[in-house]
Amino acid sequence: MKLLSVELVAKIHDNILENEAGFDATYTLDKLEAVIGRVSQKIYYENLTNPFDIAALYAEAIARGHAFPDANKRTAFVSMLTVLSVNGVFPNTINSIAENIEESTYPVEMMIGLADGSYKAKEVSKVLFSMFVVGGAFYGIIKLIDYFRKD
Repeated sequence: MKLLSVELVAKIHDNILENEAGFDATYTLDKLEAVIGRVSQKIYYENLTNPFDIAALYAEAIARGHAFPDANKRTAFVSMLTVLSVNGVFPNTINSIAENIEESTYPVEMMIGLADGSYKAKEVSKVLFSMFVVGGAFYGIIKLIDYFRKD
């Protein structure tokens, strides 16, 4: 299982603020190291191997940990998708979701729910799994149709 480093999460955050509006203030990595450290320990001690559980755990920890002056929930969301991507979970589906996500408020609501505690990582993991299984199946069907159309 590939995990996210403190440096990668910081890079994700910085990239978000380079490309979107937000409060671009200086920060130290101390708080982020603590947040990512809690994720790593939970993965180790609970022997987590499900990429959806781990992705949701990153999202919950980053959204709640508030390691940055701004863009914590956006960083949590992108980090969640990054965990799935680096672990090979339906990469084409992830790209499709990422491209179309601007049309929906659900990711915002989900990250707010994680940040305020009304959603738990396990609940988000189940939602992610459902999205990617259905999305992956749909993507596979489209690829099969494209394949047979080549004649």
